[in-house]
Amino acid sequence: MPNPEAAPDIAPQQAEGLLRNRATILSNLVVALLSVLVLRETLPTATTLGWIAGMAALNVARLFLSHWMLRSAWPTRRKLHVFTVGAALSGLSWGCLPVLLLPAGTEADFAFAGFMIAGMTAGGITALCWYQPAYLAYLLGATLPLSASLLILQQPVYLAMAGQVLFYAIMLGVISAFYSRRLLQNLRLEAALDREHRRLEATRQELALAQSNK
Repeated sequence: MPNPEAAPDIAPQQAEGLLRNRATILSNLVVALLSVLVLRETLPTATTLGWIAGMAALNVARLFLSHWMLRSAWPTRRKLHVFTVGAALSGLSWGCLPVLLLPAGTEADFAFAGFMIAGMTAGGITALCWYQPAYLAYLLGATLPLSASLLILQQPVYLAMAGQVLFYAIMLGVISAFYSRRLLQNLRLEAALDREHRRLEATRQELALAQSNK
């Protein structure tokens, strides 16, 4: 039978790494504000305000929830699953942007939205690679609506852009898997070393006790 100690549980480290690294959440707000400034003449005012308000509410909620979960007694797996849902919603909030552009957006507008989404999904790799499903949820939530919006337009330039977005998403998925795998390997090695250190320390104390009882 395999030794259960051969695969230490690293889920707590994964959850802590995700919940402490709030850079992606904060950057979502900053980049969303910049996007609104650029697209304010294309999108109706009500649409712009609704999108930025929804984006702000979601990310503020994620910040508070991450802070709370970091100190809560919830099972680690549940924390990871809740964070993944939040990452998916955050990705979808970016995916909504090209959908909102469908009625009146120009090639430049869609190119700008794609550029913003590309930057956010690329930047999210280092913050979310602690748990691969969280990053994939964020990536797919942002890129699939963008690709669908471009395909709906059916013009050659948009079809080419949709193909590029899909290829880009695949590449990011592969890169994120590599980063995640390396990170998890390091976490498992650290956990194994810590376990051996505690075992050696316990053995040392037992030997010291045995010597003192002679």
